[in-house]
Amino acid sequence: MSQPTPTQSESPLSWQEKRYRWAAIPGWGLSLILHALFLVLISTQLKSCGGVITGTGEGEYRSVGLVMKDSDSPNFNDNTQHNDSEVDQKNEVTDETEVLEVPENPPVEMALPEMGSNLLGPGALAPAIGLPNPTPSKIQSASSSIPLPAAFGQGDGPVRFLGAIDAGKNFVYIIDCSGSMGDYNALDYAKAELLASLQGVSNRQKFQIIFYNEEIRRFQLPNQAVELYPGIDVNRNRAKRFIGSVSPSLGTKHMPALLAALKYEPDVIFFLTDAREPALSKDGLLKVKKANYNSARVHCIEFGVGHELPGDNFLKRLARQNKGTYSYRDVTKLGGSR
Repeated sequence: MSQPTPTQSESPLSWQEKRYRWAAIPGWGLSLILHALFLVLISTQLKSCGGVITGTGEGEYRSVGLVMKDSDSPNFNDNTQHNDSEVDQKNEVTDETEVLEVPENPPVEMALPEMGSNLLGPGALAPAIGLPNPTPSKIQSASSSIPLPAAFGQGDGPVRFLGAIDAGKNFVYIIDCSGSMGDYNALDYAKAELLASLQGVSNRQKFQIIFYNEEIRRFQLPNQAVELYPGIDVNRNRAKRFIGSVSPSLGTKHMPALLAALKYEPDVIFFLTDAREPALSKDGLLKVKKANYNSARVHCIEFGVGHELPGDNFLKRLARQNKGTYSYRDVTKLGGSR
């Protein structure tokens, strides 16, 4: 049996033939594809130009176009005149804006203090509260004639009381209010000096007030512990009422008041009394010295009748032992009567 003669089969296309088949695309087709791609690219770029300009914050793009019109057209002239009139109106508004002139001289006279005037200090004496007026026309501050350092009243500057001046952060006033302090209006005078002194205590400084006779009375703010209080106006006003409530009575006991003051660990103590008797003994002075472990400076002021007596006394020794000063005031010259 004879085998059939094989028919001639198509051989597979080589890669060169496939390449030429792609090259057989007509030229007009290729051109059409390229133009279409170009139009798509242009339209994409035009769309991306819309919206807000990034980073400038000045506004948005607007669509604009060009319109060709004949210059002889009446509408063209009308629009031009209309736009010109708007510009003129804007200029008129700008020109008519009122400009305020600043006067060369201020309407209010400014009274400035002279360079030689005293700008700092506690000011005039405050009258006693709730007590008879101690003839203020005849009573003058014993410390008003003492020049103050330049830093007085500023920050932690010096504070003065009845001629004594000292600096620090914590101050305690000890004032005798025994019965004898009622003579010659001595207690009223001391109160006026105390009020003037408190004006020099700054808000960064603290104070406490102790009146004493046979007992002690300390200044205390409502609902607060008895302690040192900042020198602010509200505390001074409350202290003013406390000072006005004190009246002279009973005898004198120095030691309890001194020990109570030292418990506050002050920097400065102003101690005023008219009683040399009963004097503190040598042991009593030593007790005060030992209790003064914060090294507070104790300034002693003595009120007396007539000239100062010669010789030493416990007030002078108390001041020396605690690095303070001593001064004397004749109560008969305060302007009051016995």
